Amino acid sequence: MKRRGWSLIEVIVVMAVGSVVLGTASTLLYTIMRAERAARHEIERRAVLGRLADQFRSDAHAATRCEAIPAEGGNKSQPGWQFDLPSGESVVYENGPDGLLRTERIGQAVQRRETFSLPAETTAEIEIHAADRPRLVSLLIVPSDDVAAQPQLESVQIEALLGSDHRFVKKEEP
Repeated sequence: MKRRGWSLIEVIVVMAVGSVVLGTASTLLYTIMRAERAARHEIERRAVLGRLADQFRSDAHAATRCEAIPAEGGNKSQPGWQFDLPSGESVVYENGPDGLLRTERIGQAVQRRETFSLPAETTAEIEIHAADRPRLVSLLIVPSDDVAAQPQLESVQIEALLGSDHRFVKKEEP
């Protein structure tokens, strides 16, 4: 006698194997998408830090001096730092809610604003090494006190020499 169909047991086994394959495939797809998203965020973070490093060094090299902006209300925290350029312009770096805010000014008029998004749970600080000649200025991006939230965060330090860009300064002829 010739059999023309499948038994109920055969159909259940095929369905069980199919659901195991689909479950494994969906878990693998989710893992791949999560890894791709993490890699994309890391690439974006490095690109932002690279642009910030280039801009900070350019500002420090062109500046004649750098000073902390005094906090309002007598608070000891420093809300920002100002680079004074020889052309009468100034560049101010401030911690903002969305990251590090860079503002170019001529006098009191704002010429340009940029925001560099920093990783969550980090803050920026600028150290002015007064004892060094030429003066060294460091931009530190450090994790906040709540390190348990994101243990993979690392501190970043960007250093530049203050006033070392003399390409546009007219030299006196002998």
